[in-house]
Amino acid sequence: MREMDLAELNTKRKNWVASSRENNFDFDSLLAGLYNDPSHFVYEILQNAEDASAKAVSFELFEDKLDIRHNGRDFDFKDIEGVTGYGNSTKKTDLTAIGKFGVGFKSVFAVTETPNIFSGEYSIRIEDFVVPVEMAINDRKEGTLIRLPFNPFDTSRPSRRGVD
Repeated sequence: MREMDLAELNTKRKNWVASSRENNFDFDSLLAGLYNDPSHFVYEILQNAEDASAKAVSFELFEDKLDIRHNGRDFDFKDIEGVTGYGNSTKKTDLTAIGKFGVGFKSVFAVTETPNIFSGEYSIRIEDFVVPVEMAINDRKEGTLIRLPFNPFDTSRPSRRGVD
């Protein structure tokens, strides 16, 4: 079976988002219920790095973003499908892997609306929780870079963080 490409996955996910909105699915509330601790994403990122056999992980905090780098295995297409889906974990059958449910990476949405991943051949931004968008830039030096641009502070909309 031919592996889907990033453009096809983008279209498929956009259609899913449109259908979900049409059915009034509330992803903000779902994620707030799963991850009511806004710092939980650190644990999930460390688990993912360990599952990718990383030997080193670094966190670099900036005023407007957090950069996380690890030297584990590069992302492949299945990993992109996994982090942009629900329940699409690549680790379901791996008894040594920590994350198996396909929702752990979603915890980053407590601090960002558009996580960026630079790994292997991929430079993507994730929009609407599940839509991978190819980016022209690649800020990756070595290994994997996960960039979390911080959400703008907006008191007029409900918090994705689950805490007020």
